[in-house]
Amino acid sequence: MEASRPPRARSRPKRPPRASDADQRERLEKFAELSQEALFIHEEGVIHDINPAAARMVGVSPKDLIGKHVFTLVAPESLNSAKTQMDIKPTEPYELLLVRRDGTRFWAELQGRSLSWRGKTLRVVMARDATDRKRAEAALHDSEALFRQLAENIKEVFFVRDLRENRMIYVSPSYEEIWQRPRQGLMENPLDFVQSIHPDDRAAVLDTLRRQAPGDLFRREYRIVRSSGEVRWIRARTFPIMNAAGEVHRIAGVAEDITDFKQAELARLEHEKAQREALVREVHHRIKNNLQGIIGLLQYEMGGHPGLREVIQDTIDQIRSIAVIHGLQSLTPGRDLLLCDVVPAVVSAVCESREPRPQIALEADLPRSLKLLEPHAVPIALVINELVTNAVKHAPAWQASIEIYLEQQAEGGRFVVRTQGARLPAGFDFRTGQGLGTGLHLVKSLLPREGVTLTITQKDNAVHAELGLLPPVVEPLSQPD
Repeated sequence: MEASRPPRARSRPKRPPRASDADQRERLEKFAELSQEALFIHEEGVIHDINPAAARMVGVSPKDLIGKHVFTLVAPESLNSAKTQMDIKPTEPYELLLVRRDGTRFWAELQGRSLSWRGKTLRVVMARDATDRKRAEAALHDSEALFRQLAENIKEVFFVRDLRENRMIYVSPSYEEIWQRPRQGLMENPLDFVQSIHPDDRAAVLDTLRRQAPGDLFRREYRIVRSSGEVRWIRARTFPIMNAAGEVHRIAGVAEDITDFKQAELARLEHEKAQREALVREVHHRIKNNLQGIIGLLQYEMGGHPGLREVIQDTIDQIRSIAVIHGLQSLTPGRDLLLCDVVPAVVSAVCESREPRPQIALEADLPRSLKLLEPHAVPIALVINELVTNAVKHAPAWQASIEIYLEQQAEGGRFVVRTQGARLPAGFDFRTGQGLGTGLHLVKSLLPREGVTLTITQKDNAVHAELGLLPPVVEPLSQPD
């Protein structure tokens, strides 16, 4: 048997030679020199070393700082904060106001770590110049403060909405004063304000909002109803806010209460309307008086020209019919002439000009809901005058031989003159103009092209003239008197 061999010792991996303290310090110094960040190394506040970046930051050479306390770099107003940081040794960043050698001050952001060195505990502090950031923050703070001072002290509602998240970023306090609704509701739901819009305006506002593209301007006036029932007028407008990429990412807007303006405008319009109506009333009154003067002159001349009596009388009747229209318009300027007022007035005017006064039976079955539009008022009054005058001329001498009816028919009215005992001439045809006298020729020329029909026929022992009036000559009133 072979003798057993002793077991071999296992080989262990060689450890790298431990760097000397000098080597470690050299490496640390090399790293500090190459770092772009300012580095301070201190022990309980006494500076052991700084790198070139730190020296440039405070404007002092390293040799002038080594051995001095770090508090010599701290501005008096930050000294208490610096002492606190020294005591608690935080690892989170903090800020101090530092002083350069030339006396200029600057804000620095500092962050420290503890380091064991030859049995000592050193503190390595990295510093960054925070002057630009602090200046930007201060400018932003001032800007925000100015914005809030403006937004929260103007009477108008100012708001900003984020499009991507569809939420309100800001709503000024005046919203609660004008809408009398809490701002929180609008912050949670950007369309909360719609609940207060007047029912007659809400659909139009929502339609505008639905069709609005992100970059479109919104300009609209609408009414809101407060919880008390009070109605207020609002003028709202929005404008886009672009981001750095030129994209619309927010919408800013202003809404103002224009109720006082609207009321003043309404009062102004009412005043102007009253002035216009007074002027129109005076003009119609003067025209009527002038026409009456002309009638008086014609009546005077009629006595000296017996052969022209009938012609002059017809002219007087026509002028009097025109005067009737102006008389009615002088009484109700700016209002529509009602057919049920015009017809009796013209018939009465014809009767008053005749001696002896003709006996006419007028039956009006027409509600006060059909207006005679102003452009057609004078022509229709002349047509009615001629139809009644013709009936008076050709009616037999017995009483109640003329019957006039005024009735409602479909969307218009029907004016009928029935002359008992009268007869049309042979071959009479109103449509072709056959057998027409001077008066009916005038009637034919006065008839509007649309909205009017006129038939003149012989029915048994009576002449039947029927005038049909439809839109656009007459029109139903939206609100009957």
